[in-house]
Amino acid sequence: MRIRREQGQSLVELALVMPMLVLLIAGIADLSGAFGTLVSVVNSSREGARYGARYPFDTSGMRAAALAETTLTGCTVSSIVVSTSVRVTVRCPYSPILGQISGIQDPIWLQNTTEMRREGL
Repeated sequence: MRIRREQGQSLVELALVMPMLVLLIAGIADLSGAFGTLVSVVNSSREGARYGARYPFDTSGMRAAALAETTLTGCTVSSIVVSTSVRVTVRCPYSPILGQISGIQDPIWLQNTTEMRREGL
């Protein structure tokens, strides 16, 4: 008789723990996706600034070098400043999985600025 009374115990425990496990896994996926996007943004701003250090007055080339480095859609070069150094800022939207599930449609903007000295000065 005792075995029969405890048949649903495992199912109840699973039902109580499963939502927390799903949220934990979705949170880990969100963090890894955001980190990958941030690494891409950092690399693209660095490539744009590296190009600008060699060719400081070719802003379209800096923009193209920065955007060629990123494989994500929606990334933009938000500013390029040339003085004794070159500063390139890249912004990219990231839409978290948990935000889409909860109905929040606004993306999180990830941004990085890289500054390098112009070569030949």
